[in-house]
Amino acid sequence: MLFCRLNALVDDFQRCFFSPATLQLGVPLGVAVGALLICAIIVGVFLTRCHRRKEQKKKDLEDNISLSRELPSVEDNDREESSRISHASALQKDSNNGEASSSKVKHNREEDDQDDLSDTAVPVETLNTYIRQHATDSYFKDQFSSVPMVRSSPQTAGLSPQNVKKNRYKNIIPYDSTRVLLHTDQKLNHSDYINASYVKGYSTDDLYIASQAPSDRTINDFMRMIWEQGVDRVVMLTNLTEEGKACC
Repeated sequence: MLFCRLNALVDDFQRCFFSPATLQLGVPLGVAVGALLICAIIVGVFLTRCHRRKEQKKKDLEDNISLSRELPSVEDNDREESSRISHASALQKDSNNGEASSSKVKHNREEDDQDDLSDTAVPVETLNTYIRQHATDSYFKDQFSSVPMVRSSPQTAGLSPQNVKKNRYKNIIPYDSTRVLLHTDQKLNHSDYINASYVKGYSTDDLYIASQAPSDRTINDFMRMIWEQGVDRVVMLTNLTEEGKACC
């Protein structure tokens, strides 16, 4: 009725409602109201998302604080590990004198190189200090170099002429006994070979899969393996490029 009063058309409702002045002012007003509603909706959605993010960050922070309270401090662990290593070193000295050979430290650097892997085992409780001790020297490199590079099991499938081109590196071939077998399909020319092997876990012999990075030649086989084996996590242990060469 505001427009009617301005145009002095109160007596005639029809003329008032459909007057040109009313229509000219009503259309822009409707557009403005619609625009304001849209802006209000956008602002509301934005504020809601910000609030949810803040709540999630707050929850994550509370979880981290709760977890940190439950875990022992790093300093306490270091003291315990240092004490264990000192005690183990003392036992090592005794064993060298023939007094405590059964208690010698399995990860001592002075120990003779042997093929028995138990001689290089590291107790879990001393692993942190063990890594810190040798992170700055050549101990780990020397240990890796001492591993015999021999074929302890047949590698017939990986060395066959039809599969050798699927190996990214000539010296890394899966063993026949532990390699992953793909489903075959003669119509699609799908073979069962891929350069990948099962790795033992804490509960089963095939808990993990170690595979070479896929190449243009093997990318389809790689995706087939992920699908057939029900893989839900893929961890890349290499950079995309190393020494100027594409690794993945």
